[in-house]
Amino acid sequence: MKILMINTQASGVGYYRTTMPAEALLRAGHDVTYSKSDISFFYDYAERKGGLEKWLLDEAWKHDVVHMGFSTVLSQISTINGALRNYALTAHKHKLPIAADIDDDPLNVPSYNTAFRAYQGGAEEKSALMIQLRTADGVSVTKPSIASSLHRDGKNFAVLPNYTHPPDWIDLPVDPHRDEDKSIRVMFAGGHGHKGDIDTIKDEMIILMNKYDGKEGRPMLRVFWLGCTPDWILPWMEDTLDPLANRSFYLQPCGLNTYHRLLRWVSPDIFIAPVAHNAFNESKSCIKAYDAVTADAAFLCSDWPTYEEVPQDCAFKHSNNMEWKEMLEAMILDPELRKKKAAALKDWTLTTRQIDTHISKWVDFYTNLRESPIVKELSDVIRPRIITEA
Repeated sequence: MKILMINTQASGVGYYRTTMPAEALLRAGHDVTYSKSDISFFYDYAERKGGLEKWLLDEAWKHDVVHMGFSTVLSQISTINGALRNYALTAHKHKLPIAADIDDDPLNVPSYNTAFRAYQGGAEEKSALMIQLRTADGVSVTKPSIASSLHRDGKNFAVLPNYTHPPDWIDLPVDPHRDEDKSIRVMFAGGHGHKGDIDTIKDEMIILMNKYDGKEGRPMLRVFWLGCTPDWILPWMEDTLDPLANRSFYLQPCGLNTYHRLLRWVSPDIFIAPVAHNAFNESKSCIKAYDAVTADAAFLCSDWPTYEEVPQDCAFKHSNNMEWKEMLEAMILDPELRKKKAAALKDWTLTTRQIDTHISKWVDFYTNLRESPIVKELSDVIRPRIITEA
């Protein structure tokens, strides 16, 4: 099978939704055209081949299926979903199915998320995304809840979960001086859109930061924030001259190669993943559990559908703030407990969550698209809304 995968995002989304499955498909023997970076590099590649339009007309149509990340840029959608498919069909009598990939629930973005305004009402970004859904021959999603949310505006939904590829991170180096730091390192990784999630543990974290200060024989708690730092942690990161005088640190967002190296090098003892209890977070996947394994850390997360796939014996799952405080405190005080949970999580990841074991799901999705009629008009996709009396 010859597959064209178009990455529209250069972040971790692009890695999990395009780069990793593309390389797994290659290892499985399929012919895949893809870019490790975002769509701008796809355009640059096409320009070197004589221009995007020429490349699409000469080469792209020869693929059996196109799998494109979600986009809020209408020109990208019209070029791929419209021009390419129509050209393949009219000029070459070649049915070329176009699939969209959605890794979030755009209809339930919470107000604290930085993308909230982009997906409200008639916002241009939302309109572009809905056009992509309605012109796609199939839609891949990470969780069943996303398919349930979007089912009226798309067809041929397939759940393709996020998996991991251990060779990308398992042998990366660890700071040789890591053991010299006797403090307990806690890490949160996530962009500004997670501010509302972080704030759910504000009071408990402040209590524990005050209590575990390294004095009178107590452990010292240090927290590392990658991508987003809450304002309430600032009292522990005010020294601009002596980093070791601080107990809170901000790490800049970075590419995936650097990100994995950073997780291994910093080697936090505990990786935390709080989420606010809302519909949007039900659609989020368990990639933070993979991050914890990369860091060789114990994992503390919210007991919410986000992490329903992670077995109870592999993580600490809290259902309320009191449990959060008690579980984090237990991990701070018990290194053997941390090691036991971290080992169980790693074993689960390595034995059940490697993408090469699951790549047949992608192949089945593409096979189904090739065997299904392509979208020719809105009635091929849109489900009617039925009005009923309350």
